[in-house]
Amino acid sequence: MEAMGKVATRAFFESLEEVRPFLAATIARDCVGAHAFPVDRDIARVLGRLGILHPDAESETGMQALLERAVKSTRAYEAHYLVKRLAEDLCLPETPVCAPCPLSKKCPSAVLPPKGGRAGRKRPAAAKRKPKMKKKRAARKRTASGRRREK
Repeated sequence: MEAMGKVATRAFFESLEEVRPFLAATIARDCVGAHAFPVDRDIARVLGRLGILHPDAESETGMQALLERAVKSTRAYEAHYLVKRLAEDLCLPETPVCAPCPLSKKCPSAVLPPKGGRAGRKRPAAAKRKPKMKKKRAARKRTASGRRREK
């Protein structure tokens, strides 16, 4: 494969009927170091939720081509790894865990708890704080008659 070159190796695997574009891109990237951004269901789901891709409207090859143009070859492996981890750890198919996700503030699909975190809960009466008293400018003492005397 190394003698074939990066482009020829990828084209060869893409020409095989049984090989999906994801597998061809993965082989080209991992075996000969070609610039590729393989897109599987997990990657498509996460990037679809983020509004970057439209998995229902685009083909697997089209999504890969878009990402390969958008992500530099020097960053493609790392970007793919990070999106894949996000898909496996937080952005799950049925029940995504959006609160700890580092992209939740930018994600149009994020399901976050209401702001404040404790909406609807009141503090128990014992936990309420008394207002702080302002310090007096001069220390004063009371005399026996009840008058204040300056120090």
